[in-house]
Amino acid sequence: ATDFGGVKAFIMFVGYPRTAHSLVGALIDAHPDAVIAHEYDILKHLDKYDESEEGKMALYRDLDHNSKDVLVKKGGRRQSGYEYTVPNQFNGVSKKPLVIGDKKGGSTAAALIDDPTLIDKVQRIVKVPIKLVHVIRNPYDAMASHIKHKRVSTSDSQEFRFFMKRFKGQVAVVEALKRENKYPLHDIYSEQLIADPAHEIERLMAFVGLGHPISPGTDSAGSGESGESGVSGVSGESGESGVSGVSGVSGVS
Repeated sequence: ATDFGGVKAFIMFVGYPRTAHSLVGALIDAHPDAVIAHEYDILKHLDKYDESEEGKMALYRDLDHNSKDVLVKKGGRRQSGYEYTVPNQFNGVSKKPLVIGDKKGGSTAAALIDDPTLIDKVQRIVKVPIKLVHVIRNPYDAMASHIKHKRVSTSDSQEFRFFMKRFKGQVAVVEALKRENKYPLHDIYSEQLIADPAHEIERLMAFVGLGHPISPGTDSAGSGESGESGVSGVSGESGESGVSGVSGVSGVS
């Protein structure tokens, strides 16, 4: 069974659809000391958990089960036709995580439009610092990706107008979170992740509290808190061109 006694931080994603949240979540989950659920949507299920210790443990178990279950049921962290499992690493296998969380950036920001206090309720349940990851992508690319994903042939559509309206609301939520500065928030640009993956992964891991980031450019698997591991062969939605040639994530497209 997974031991949650050492959890020091709870990770949530805020932002917008089609911006590489799935890729970034998979990279954190690949660390041996991290559990990041894939598309669990904690705010949607928040009423399941009370503020007791058992409520917190129930939430942690559900997130851990999600992280492991997607590997079994889907054969990997797959979303919208892309594969996000990091080869030879630790997706879904952490035994004693230091950080735990949920990757559902767009829906989280959308839910906070209607009720900004939901994040405070999460804080009362988990009782460890909440850290927010905000993945940013050129909005025109995000819109184009969304329209392609929905198979909409024109920008003059109800789907496109809905996307734009929600996108503006999500931007406002993130701006409010930054102004309030109650929860630490880390910006990561998908374009910079592609251009300099080693640096961006190191910054990300330092922010979430993992002192030994997965070590890009190696094939050996790390172990525990001191383990270093490689990242390669990940196929994601963040850009058309692959990431290669530097010590970092290779093969991201």
